[in-house]
Formats: sequence, C-alpha cells, structure tokens
Amino acid sequence: MKGQTSRFYSVEHISDVAIGDKVKVYDNPFRFPNVNVMVEDAEKNTVTYECPPVEMDAAGFPVDAPVLGENYVSAPDTVVDRKLKAMNKDAYGVETEQEVKDKRKERVPAFAHTDFDPMADVTQAQTPAYMRRKGIQHNLDAEERRDEKLTHLKAIKLIKAELDVTPDQAQSIKQLLQLEYPDGITHEDLTTYIQQMRETYVDAKATSF
Repeated sequence: MKGQTSRFYSVEHISDVAIGDKVKVYDNPFRFPNVNVMVEDAEKNTVTYECPPVEMDAAGFPVDAPVLGENYVSAPDTVVDRKLKAMNKDAYGVETEQEVKDKRKERVPAFAHTDFDPMADVTQAQTPAYMRRKGIQHNLDAEERRDEKLTHLKAIKLIKAELDVTPDQAQSIKQLLQLEYPDGITHEDLTTYIQQMRETYVDAKATSF
C-alpha cells in the first residue's frame, strides 16, 4: 500500500507452491500488513492463502533466522521433496527415511512387500502366434555329387608320395590300376588301395626278416 515500507513475505507454508512457481499477490486491507496469495492446486482450482510479513530485526535479518556460530537450520523440504519421501516410504512399506535407506542398502526391491510385479508387462504379455509360411514346391532334381576320378598317372604320383616304392614297383602298380580301374580311380578308392598296399608292404617286410 502507498506510504508503507517494503516487506518480505514467505510462502513456505503453502503446499501448492514450489520453487520457480508464479503466484498472484494482492493486499488484504482488512488484515494489514498481511497479503493474500492466489495459487492453483493440483486440480486447477484457485486457492487463496493469507501470508503475514516476515519479522525482521534491526539488522534486517529474520528474527527466527539461525545465528552464525550458535545454531544452524537445514533448508525446509519443498512440496516435491515431501511427496518423494512419502512415495519412497510407500514403495518399501516403512515409516521413516532411515528405514528406506536400510532397505536400499540391503538391495531390497521396491514393493517387495506387496503383490506388485514390476515385470508383469513382460511376463504376462501375449505375443502373436505367427503362421508358418507355406513353401513353394519345385521340380528341380538335386544334383548328384560324384567323386572325380584320377588318371592313372596322378594316382601313381600320390602312391609314390605315400609309399616308398621303386620305379619298377610303381610300373607294376600302374599296370594293376589299369586292369582294375580302366576308367580311372576315385580319391576314396585310391585311399583304400594305398592302405591295403601299405599293410601288404609292412607284412611282406616283416616276413622277410
């Protein structure tokens, strides 16, 4: 009001006001120097609160302010702080903040004291059953795999690499291959043939002694 000095007002007792919020203030002529503060609650209703001025001492400090070196006062909880603490207590089913800290230290899951399942959206989800797509039948014949036949010359070279034979013995083996496998010999048959020759060669060598 005109002719009056400036005053400080606190809205810490108004639960619907948080730091950074804007409020409407107007004079209360019937309860001067108190003022009225208009705010919106959670349901968007306009609510009016009466706020008295903060009493100051001669130095310009609030009379209830902590004195340096004598006492200290922690900052009051905001509305968000109070609601968060209440939510934490409900989540762990306890009554104090210390109990909340103890539960968290013990790694107790939130809402473990209830039937609440935090994974219900996953475990109870019904995934669609996809129909298997029908295949397309074709008339292509599977290619038959055939073992490539080696010429007698290549077979003799592989036999020489596996067995210690003389040139005369190699010539005799070549003649036998030409008689038994006139069109060439496969890798599988050659492996069996070399194994038989190795056993015969070892037996003959042992008999010679």
